[in-house]
This record gives sequence, structure tokens and C-alpha cells, in this order.
Amino acid sequence: MELISISRVFRISAVLFTLTMLLATPALAH
Repeated sequence: MELISISRVFRISAVLFTLTMLLATPALAH
């Protein structure tokens, strides 16, 4: 079960990182 929790946290972290990059890119473009 611990592996599932780690995988879930890693996936959420990856999604948050991707969203941050997508939001930061246009901000830097301006």
C-alpha cells in the first residue's frame, strides 16, 4: 500500500509541476 501512496504523491507532484510550468511560461513571455 505504501508504494501506491508514493506513486499517487509522485503523480500529483508531477501534475502540479506541469501546471506550474504552463502557468509560468506565459507569465515569463509577457
